Amino acid sequence: MRRIGLLAVVSTLPLLVAQERPWARPIVTSRQLAAFSFAGAATLAETGFRALHAVDLEIVDGRLVATGTGDDPYLVAPALDVSGDLRVAVTGDFAIAGALGCYWSTAAAPGMAEARSVHARAPNGHGTVELRLGPVERLTALRFDPGGGVGRVAIESIRVLDDVAASSFVDGVAMDGSDRLRLSIAADGGDRRSITVPARFVDGFAQVGIDLPAEIRAARQGVHLHDAAALRAAAPDRDGLVVAVHPGLSAAVVYRDRRALAVLHPLAMRRGVAIPLRPIPLGDGVQRFAGSGVRVTLGSRDDELVQIAIDAQEPVEGPVVRTLAPHLRAVLPGLEFLGHGEPSSSAADIETEARFRFAPDPLAVTWPAAAVETADATIAVTWEDPAQQVVFAAPDVYDGLSGARVALRGTRVRATLDVGARDLDDAVLRAVQRIGLPAAVDDGREHDAWQSLCREALEGPLRSDAGFGHCVEPNWPRQPYVDHCSAWWRLTGALPAAVAGGSVALVPGGAHLHDDAAWFVAGQAGAWAAQVGQRAAVLRDSQRADGTWEYRGPYRRGHFEDTSSGLCGERAELLLWHARVSGDAASLAAGLRALAASERFATPRGAQTWELSLHTPDILAAAHQVSARVLAFELTGDPRHLAAARVWAVRGLPFIYLRDDAPAMPFATIAVFGATNWRAPLWIGLPVQWCGLVHADALARLAAHDDALDWRAIAAGIQAAARRMQAGDGPFRGCLPDSFDLRAGRGNGPWINPCAMLALDARLRGEPWELAVCTLGDGRRATSAWPLREVDGALRADAGRDAVQVVVDGHEVVTVPGRR
Repeated sequence: MRRIGLLAVVSTLPLLVAQERPWARPIVTSRQLAAFSFAGAATLAETGFRALHAVDLEIVDGRLVATGTGDDPYLVAPALDVSGDLRVAVTGDFAIAGALGCYWSTAAAPGMAEARSVHARAPNGHGTVELRLGPVERLTALRFDPGGGVGRVAIESIRVLDDVAASSFVDGVAMDGSDRLRLSIAADGGDRRSITVPARFVDGFAQVGIDLPAEIRAARQGVHLHDAAALRAAAPDRDGLVVAVHPGLSAAVVYRDRRALAVLHPLAMRRGVAIPLRPIPLGDGVQRFAGSGVRVTLGSRDDELVQIAIDAQEPVEGPVVRTLAPHLRAVLPGLEFLGHGEPSSSAADIETEARFRFAPDPLAVTWPAAAVETADATIAVTWEDPAQQVVFAAPDVYDGLSGARVALRGTRVRATLDVGARDLDDAVLRAVQRIGLPAAVDDGREHDAWQSLCREALEGPLRSDAGFGHCVEPNWPRQPYVDHCSAWWRLTGALPAAVAGGSVALVPGGAHLHDDAAWFVAGQAGAWAAQVGQRAAVLRDSQRADGTWEYRGPYRRGHFEDTSSGLCGERAELLLWHARVSGDAASLAAGLRALAASERFATPRGAQTWELSLHTPDILAAAHQVSARVLAFELTGDPRHLAAARVWAVRGLPFIYLRDDAPAMPFATIAVFGATNWRAPLWIGLPVQWCGLVHADALARLAAHDDALDWRAIAAGIQAAARRMQAGDGPFRGCLPDSFDLRAGRGNGPWINPCAMLALDARLRGEPWELAVCTLGDGRRATSAWPLREVDGALRADAGRDAVQVVVDGHEVVTVPGRR
């Protein structure tokens, strides 16, 4: 054990008063403004509640029972006239998939709108759902949405409360000189004042107790500080990994090759106060310490990993891992993907109180790790128990420090600190390699039975005389989508009768993974060539000189630029795919130019601007970048594209559940770290597996060329999770839910066609489902739905039919023999 000498000079710490706090404002008291109880009601009419859409209401045993009868059920409460900082508490038995939503109207805004809504997950059983509306002037009506479609809620009571928050609260911490700590106090009305308290540093560390007037709610009892410059100056004079522990201060510094990389401070604390420790010498090279009701063990493995074990009689927080410099990028899987020094718990992607991710629901963490890249070090923390509470702030506004803060809470902590990564991407990859991949959970169906289930969806709830629907619900139009028709052809060997007869023109798309085979099978290859060529031309014409595309629309708000990795990646993928199937040199050049421009992006974001901010971290952005770069590698042979594809595949990992503890499902995928329209639905902790299927297809393409991870196993795991989420019976049989509630184990509508699952299954099994492409001896590019070969200068197809359509160089339609 090595001690660091007392330092008399302490550098001024950075002022972070202006940084938004990462925790909700503390509540002092609550008063009830209105209440609805159903214990004495005999009929529904007595309650004043009304069913508005897709829900049956009745009074059963003194409870208001709402049973969903279709997608998007909702009911309305009797008229109200209340004002305040409102919270609605709904108590009862919940058997719904997804969240309970609450919409409201006011005297000034009489209609319901997403901007006046809040959603919270309901328990699977009895409990209370808290819906925090915030400050509302003259609320006049409440609407409740028991999400998930077919479900049931038996409500005992609904209370409308006025939460009285602390009139003042600590919202910033900073050093004032070398020995004073200044606490910034925010008050109602925007007033602000400061309180200065003594701060005495010992060995580069200080713990400052908070003893404030009664009207100020501190939300914690102490502030823990370190002086980064002092700790750097006290580096050991030897190379390798050194963990310098200060037991009485409950602190340690991690050095590697004479450089300070991270601070553990406190090693353990209880109720905001560090627990002093005493060493327990055993002479085996492992550092052991004990304090009041706690034991701490620090060990090391090679020169990169520090292993930490904490055992306590009651819950503690520790170790509190801190970086010495501000973060450049940071990741908390499932919740935060920060780039360009962006702050955690910000309102850029979520404007409701759900943005506070300082101590998130453990279920929302997709795998047990956090990683931070700074200018002088990259660190990653992994822990053994995926359900353990993690604390995360970057920067550490909680203690007023510019570095990032990662901590764990509980009575038993087993964690590893990795200080050997080159950058954030490397840290994420190393963390997953260390944690390992979970085993995929099979749905129990044989392959033939599963394909039959998918076929039942296509010939049943998704189909009408007009064609197929993207989703089951009637608001999704039925059309002869090419993706559905291709899937039907691959399942049955024949096209739907109207398409096969030539009386119906196919419609592009229909599924989240596209299959264009039906254009050729139906004899409509010319229409295919025209529409994909036109799409590529539009993309080329709209590309800017720097290789990017501009986003213009309402979801630009909150982002620092008018483009994103998701926007550029999707368009690059389409252009490079067009180059693959047509040989078009202009599309190839434009796609490669887009990838070169995308080198400046380090965060997957902005791929779903139909409902989400351009700023929002997004798994589809990673998927498009991976697919585009694999296509570029296959078209050019340039290994730089393959290396970049691997990086973007790693950037997609934080969106994937790599844990198998109940109730989390292995390989379920989070679509975005944000909320629709910045408010609701909140997608954190709520898997959207169709987005995962798109990413899985990209990983399966990458797996043919790269083995940094078992990408195929991840893709197969995502497919297995989708199969488990797929409806096995009922009106949505064979369809995939739009989202899936992990706690309740139920899907939420709308219910999506299974064509993307069929396409991914074919790729994973090595079966053909993409268009076949053949480069002819004269350099021309031939494309068809069947495998092609050139024999003695003549083109042939392995089709099992007399003649098939082929498109040459993206525009010339020819007919070639199809018999073997």
